[in-house]
Amino acid sequence: MAIFLPNIPQFIIAYFGILKAGGVVTAISPLHREREVEYQLNDSGAQTIVVLNSLYPIIAKVKQKTQLKNILVTGLDEYCYKKAVSPDISHTLAFQVLLEKTPCGSPNVQLNPNEDLAALQYTGAQRERLRAQC
Repeated sequence: MAIFLPNIPQFIIAYFGILKAGGVVTAISPLHREREVEYQLNDSGAQTIVVLNSLYPIIAKVKQKTQLKNILVTGLDEYCYKKAVSPDISHTLAFQVLLEKTPCGSPNVQLNPNEDLAALQYTGAQRERLRAQC
């Protein structure tokens, strides 16, 4: 699962929620542009993404070239002020709505801390390789 957010509360909530559910996190820098986002989504195999509403246009442009199936959209004030972003785009869900609909408690997930991957983190070196391909 990809997280395409700046440093806001939703990033932390999504990050630890993904881990708790047994998923693998890949954080995409909010400074990345279309080509970089597309590369990371394809390389990681992410099928779901949490994205800031102002960054959504980048996802809209690359979605068809990736394996993305689900998009969770959030806004800067959504978490603090409980103002749910209402995406009018198919296969999208507002982050706050998802939080409200999800039952409390731990998911029934078996994790093996010695073998299961938690995060797939990309570095600035990857960005430089992409730039060199131009």
